Amino acid sequence: QTPFTDIGTSEWYTDAVKWAYKNEIVFGTTKTTFAPNGTILREQFAAFLFRYAKYKEEDTTKQADLSKFTDVDKTSTYALPALKWANAQGYITGHANTTLIDPTGNATRAQMASILARYINNTKA
Repeated sequence: QTPFTDIGTSEWYTDAVKWAYKNEIVFGTTKTTFAPNGTILREQFAAFLFRYAKYKEEDTTKQADLSKFTDVDKTSTYALPALKWANAQGYITGHANTTLIDPTGNATRAQMASILARYINNTKA
């Protein structure tokens, strides 16, 4: 069960959202909404991945210094540890010649696939 009023009971993603909420991987866009058809920000995706890694009991203590990114100050407080971890692990490396981490930019499907591939390849070792 979730508190999300915008998640149907029989959508193709309902069980996945319930599982992720139960395991504290997702929390929604508000206390009662998940926005299943909305876009996902790069910082949100990093937070999902960070929480999933914690769920899998992986070491998430490695944190990168993000000061080289000119837009790090736009990162939400909740997402900063996740972005530091994702960058330290090489999952999210920025774009535009690594000058922008773009925390509030939309994550494209291609970016998410690339980040997931890096994560999966790293966790196989």
